[in-house]
Amino acid sequence: MTYFYSFLRYTLLLLSCLCLLPKAKAGSQPEVIKGVLDLRQWNFEQNGIVNLDGEWQFYYNNFLTIKQLDSLPNPTYLKVPSASWEQIGTWEGQAITGHGFASYRLRILLPPNSSILALKTLDQSSAWELSINGEKPIKFGKIGKTAQEVQAYPSSSLVYFQTKNDTLDILVHISNFHHRKGGLWESFWLGNYKDIQQMRENALSMTLFLCGSLILMGFYHLFLFGIRKKENSALTFALLCFAVPIRIICTNEAYIVTLLPTISWDLKFKVEYISLFLLSPLVYSFLVSVFPLDFSRPFLRVYSTIIGFFVVIVVLTDSNFYTHLLIPYQILMLILISTASYGLFRSVWHKREGAYVFALGSLVLILTSVNDILHSSLIINTFYIIPWGFFVFFFSQAALLSMRFSNAFLQVANLSEELKSYNENLETLVDQRTEALKSVNQELHQTIGIIHHQKEDIEHKNKEITASITYAKRIQTAILSRMGEINEERIESFVLFKPKDIVSGDFYWFGKKNDESGNKVVVAASDCTGHGVPGAFMSMIGNSLLNQIVRDRGIYEPDLILSEMHQGIIYLLNQSQSQNRDSIHISIVVIDLLEAKMEFAGAKHSIIYFQEGKSWEIKGDKNPIGDTFGIKLSTRSFQKHEIALPSLNGNLENKTTFYLFSDGYIDQFGGKEKRRFSKNRLFQLFQDIYLQPISQQALVLEEKLQEWITAGNSKQIDDILVLGIRV
Repeated sequence: MTYFYSFLRYTLLLLSCLCLLPKAKAGSQPEVIKGVLDLRQWNFEQNGIVNLDGEWQFYYNNFLTIKQLDSLPNPTYLKVPSASWEQIGTWEGQAITGHGFASYRLRILLPPNSSILALKTLDQSSAWELSINGEKPIKFGKIGKTAQEVQAYPSSSLVYFQTKNDTLDILVHISNFHHRKGGLWESFWLGNYKDIQQMRENALSMTLFLCGSLILMGFYHLFLFGIRKKENSALTFALLCFAVPIRIICTNEAYIVTLLPTISWDLKFKVEYISLFLLSPLVYSFLVSVFPLDFSRPFLRVYSTIIGFFVVIVVLTDSNFYTHLLIPYQILMLILISTASYGLFRSVWHKREGAYVFALGSLVLILTSVNDILHSSLIINTFYIIPWGFFVFFFSQAALLSMRFSNAFLQVANLSEELKSYNENLETLVDQRTEALKSVNQELHQTIGIIHHQKEDIEHKNKEITASITYAKRIQTAILSRMGEINEERIESFVLFKPKDIVSGDFYWFGKKNDESGNKVVVAASDCTGHGVPGAFMSMIGNSLLNQIVRDRGIYEPDLILSEMHQGIIYLLNQSQSQNRDSIHISIVVIDLLEAKMEFAGAKHSIIYFQEGKSWEIKGDKNPIGDTFGIKLSTRSFQKHEIALPSLNGNLENKTTFYLFSDGYIDQFGGKEKRRFSKNRLFQLFQDIYLQPISQQALVLEEKLQEWITAGNSKQIDDILVLGIRV
């Protein structure tokens, strides 16, 4: 807390100095009313400098002399400084824009025997001329009545003159075709030349003091970043220290003109706007680096992207366009200030190290930023004080660093004491740990012996189980139909069958009917609940049911086969009484070689086929075989679909290729993005290969599957079954 109170005292001292900068006593001075300022009772020696804010006589769209302005019957008055001529609305029936030219005039009634006086103002951001009592005008740029004639020039004006009478007539001719707003933006100050000179020197001294201090801080933190590159806050802070002086020399007394006398008006304004835009993301980036848990990085990325877009616009466009960015930037600043305030509140609430000091410095920066936003919009008539806000902000950072170094030294001292205590008791600790390790070592040897015996038992049992499952695989392989039998019936086919484990929950089945009534071929592809041994049991049940229904009972309608299988599963697994929910997903195709057609029915399986250069998908019913949990009906009907086979009617060139498959291929994870292979990819793969020889298609499918698994560094997650048949 000592650092906090010290920082508070120094901050209040700096703000007090800031408040003493202007010497004018605006509250007690006479006001400018209808183009006249009465200073006959004003003593410049005692009362100091006076500002000339108020109602100046104004004439738009012409350069008039003092005599011409005096002769106007109904003079117009405009507040100086003002946001723009546009606030007048219309002039001689025409709307006024920010572009154009005008005359300003102010009459000042001076006290008797006034000495040498001086007039001071800042950059009016236009081309303008100033004349006093009809003397030869002092030019700041080149005025004109068209954009081609005008040459704007950045300036900070300080004019000395000696009065010859008790009246001072100030005439300003101004042209603006470079900025979206035109007019006299800045205040004029009048006083003894010594006071005015002192006012300017004080402002320049403060400018150089701020710039020098910040640049030194910047090099210091850049050095810290060079020593410890993990400290991103040091780099961000250094960039801030270098960016703020650029803004200061552009706005404070236009000192950049003194440093670079040949700088153009447009370049000076671009530098001023770019430095303004870049300050806010740098400040928020610094806050993120200091308190990463309390400030949002995504917000910083979005905000920086928008500001980067603003900077590009400033670089590529002229001032008439990019000066319109000031209002959206001020809105963004208000959003940033709100977000930063919330982050500071979180850091204080969670009692982060140095949060109180940092929050106070940031609060000063926020208040000065709000002042500058209002001042730049001419809502309030103050002056730019954000450099002082940054100075206090940087001062708080220095205080924060000192607190962190102090805490670090304190931690080092505490660690040294602890290390000394540990060293004194080291021998005792070593003896105690040695005895403890001996005891643990003995227990470990005993445990290792027990684990070794258990390992041998497990390996022996694993070999027995594996041998049993391997033998079961032989039985399952023997039971599965041989697809080669289909090829004898003018039908080409392939099988891609890849169990996940030794035995599979997927199975395929083939049967045929040859008699006087017809010649039919039945093909089925099935996926049972689970894989491995449980799935293999279900596949044996499904295979047995198909043999019974088709071969023994002679049922060759695919929808009826599924209905009979459904009732068989319910009966064999006693699903009407138990909680068993095992099921079979299956697709069945019956090829009628005499009628030249095939019939399809599916339970949660579909068929994809290609005919005459086109592709179709027929989806099966949504209900599986079995699994009637919560459903009272034991019967279930399925829809039958019929597909013509032109090749069996003599059109040998128009063969039909169709595919039956389980969900193993579709659900396999892999690829560079480690996603499911998906049904769309499998459909596209079928479309790519369906014209190839049928035996080659199985090789392509297996090769693509292996590439998919290898690219994703994955493993097979389910049984895989794909049947391809060409008729």
